Amino acid sequence: MASAPLLTIITINYNNAEGLKKTINSVLTQTDVKKKDVEYLIIDGGSSDESVNIIKDFESRKKLPLKITKWVSEKDGGIYNAMNKGIKMASGTYLHMLNSGDYYYPDALAPVIAKLSSKKADFLLAGLTPVNNSTIYCTEVRYPAFLEHGSMSHQGLFYKRELHDKFGLYDEKYRFASDYDFELKALYKNDNFLVEGNPSVYFELGGVGGSDASEKEIIEIKRKNNLYPPASVKQAVKDFIKLLVPPVFTKLAKLVIK
Repeated sequence: MASAPLLTIITINYNNAEGLKKTINSVLTQTDVKKKDVEYLIIDGGSSDESVNIIKDFESRKKLPLKITKWVSEKDGGIYNAMNKGIKMASGTYLHMLNSGDYYYPDALAPVIAKLSSKKADFLLAGLTPVNNSTIYCTEVRYPAFLEHGSMSHQGLFYKRELHDKFGLYDEKYRFASDYDFELKALYKNDNFLVEGNPSVYFELGGVGGSDASEKEIIEIKRKNNLYPPASVKQAVKDFIKLLVPPVFTKLAKLVIK
């Protein structure tokens, strides 16, 4: 029986043929990576454009360094339903969500896999390069502390599949910010991580992640986790109360503004 792969890459797609082509090509052309270490899954939502033909074309190519392990094209319940479908199919120790339109730097996976190979870290933070049409921005690494402000972005996050066993799949009641909800539960107070700060992934700005509906969900999730209003504002109020209120009332005051 073959051993489980180290990394499962999951790409979800719906009617984004050109973005999908770019994404698949960036995965399958990664060099210095052993095929046994990488599982590649594509979850298509029943696209009516050329997406399926593009998948089949890449699947037929025999000389690429990596290959598509499995793909499906069928109607789903949205972004997180598709991501959850991929997670249920995955057999890798670590997961990476690389959705259509996002793509790896050449040879980006080799150093990531080298660092993950000990299987001791819960997650790895990779260098993210935002792209807006033809404009390429500076590469960044988002650490868990960034969650006080917003999502760490799943494109820059390689994490253990078993975290879903402990904290659950992506909550499908959220249509736009369920990755933020999961990251707060699984990663916010977790310091068992590695960093691959070199540029690893290009990700397209825009889409549902920057919408008003997404921001509304993020605020809802922050409230649920006592992160709204922002911690800095809460701390300023608490410090002010300490100066004005006798110590006996300080604990009560903290509870009131928590």
